[in-house]
Amino acid sequence: MKNINNTSETTNREPLPFTVNGKLYHWSKQFIYQAEIRELVGAPQDSLESKLYLAIQRPWEDELIEENPVNLARPEIEHFYFKNVLLLTINGKEFVWEKQYITGKEIKVLGGISLEDELYLSIRKPWEDELVENDEQINLARPGIEHFVSKTRKHVKLIIQTPKGKWENAFNVEISVQDLIHLVLGHFQFAADGNYELKIKGTTETLEKARTIGSYNFPNGQVLVFTDLGKGA
Repeated sequence: MKNINNTSETTNREPLPFTVNGKLYHWSKQFIYQAEIRELVGAPQDSLESKLYLAIQRPWEDELIEENPVNLARPEIEHFYFKNVLLLTINGKEFVWEKQYITGKEIKVLGGISLEDELYLSIRKPWEDELVENDEQINLARPGIEHFVSKTRKHVKLIIQTPKGKWENAFNVEISVQDLIHLVLGHFQFAADGNYELKIKGTTETLEKARTIGSYNFPNGQVLVFTDLGKGA
């Protein structure tokens, strides 16, 4: 933290005005640090969840004030404000979020993670980490900072519609479409010597039997249609 009692700046002849949360203050030096503003207005110095911003004219974004001082001698009066934020970490990197809740999808976008990867909320050992789905909401306002980690997806939940019924299950993304067809045969007791195919529901696209199901990047809950083409097909 900057030592606000040992600044080398010279004192100005006239105090410089600025505002914090709409209240007018004056400062006798050209530059001012975040710690000095916090002390002047009585804001906690060690608050991780209260960030100081300098208002910037649109369309530019307001500036987060951290270590660098702000020049108060520029032509216009500088306007500062405090914003309460919530902290979280994603794969060890700290991020801020301004709302109480955040979805798994928003966490992935914030952390630059593929939407198809698995996301986990870290839980204190010996308990297991909690899987967070893309549409699931996490409350960031609970005590402590929430820590999230991503892992390359190993399974995908598919819904397979067949003439004998529907099968919903999580499948390893590394198996081939042909292997998936064989699993469907065994599950519903279709004839092993028949001719079958899988299509994405609502399309005419037939899945290539040599490709892995992971190569299609199916979202969880993807519906596939299993068709019995008959022995002579």
